[in-house]
This record gives sequence, structure tokens and C-alpha cells, in this order.
Amino acid sequence: MEKFCTNCGAEVSSGNRFCGTCGTPFGGGEPNAENAGKIFVKNSERRVPVGSINPEDNDEIIEAGGVWVGPESEEAKNAGKPFDPSQIPAEGDLVPADCMWSIHPYPGKPNVHSKGSKKAMGELGQLVGRTYEEIVKFAGGPNSREPAEDGLMGAVWMEMGFLSAWSITLVFDSYGVCGAVLNESTI
Repeated sequence: MEKFCTNCGAEVSSGNRFCGTCGTPFGGGEPNAENAGKIFVKNSERRVPVGSINPEDNDEIIEAGGVWVGPESEEAKNAGKPFDPSQIPAEGDLVPADCMWSIHPYPGKPNVHSKGSKKAMGELGQLVGRTYEEIVKFAGGPNSREPAEDGLMGAVWMEMGFLSAWSITLVFDSYGVCGAVLNESTI
């Protein structure tokens, strides 16, 4: 049975806890006695310190699409503050709760001297927390990119040799920050 989002009108499958188009919560975001007097802040509007969210503790918040907070809380005061994903955040800076930097801080300035995707990726070190633009700057553009649900993007880099092949698949959030290395293989 299908229903429609009360905020944007998008069709939503029953069982979803928030709208995949605009993020309006269903269920977890509905007012009740427990959250009376509080305001609901969507994850995209939440501003949290870099690296402050534990992914294991965040599943319910992601599913609900945000959190209920007191109207005078720091979280309510910081909600919706401007965020520029092209600027690498420093420790203590506020980032959107749905940005990978909320979980994985930026890993630091890279020391890349090699040409070629495989060597450059190795010299970049930790890829999670790096931006798509930074990875492309040092490792070159991916061989393929594919948009996914919720603004995510998958990208694959490959190198082929006469007797060998290498590939790596990275997933980026809607802000262009790497959130996962899905696989890396060498043949």
C-alpha cells in the first residue's frame, strides 16, 4: 500500500519512516507525549561536531530522519546553519549530521607523489573522509560513476596491465565525502 508525503507529495512505500525525497519523518517524527514541547530537526539540517556521531548508535536517528530537541538547545540553535562542503572542516567545526564528516573526520593533508590511480590511492592513505574532488585531483577521474539512492554516488577506479588488474569502488555521500570503500581487488 502506497502513501504520499505530506510535505512534498512524493509517493512513499508503506513501512518507510521518512520521505526519501525531502526527508520528512513518518512515525519517529510525529509529535507525541514523549517529545511534547520539542522541535524536530532533520538530519540534513542538524549541525554536529566533526566525528561526533557513533555509527552504531545512529541507526535509529537515520531511520527516523532526524531528532527531537528542545527549542533552546544548542542543536536547535545550530540547525540549518550554512555548510560549505568544499571547505575541509577542522576539529570542532559543525557539519550536517548526514555528512560522512559527522562520523569520519577528515584524515589529513595527503602526501601523494605518484601518478596512476593505484599508487596515488595508496599514498592518499585513508580514503574514508576524503572528498571526491581531492581523490580525483591525485588519482585521476574514476572509470565509472553511478548515482544511487538518497544522493549517494558510487565510483570505480581501475588499472589494467598485461598480466594484472586493479580496481577500487568508493561510495560518496551527497556532499561528495567518501563514506566507504566497498571493495579493492588486485588480480
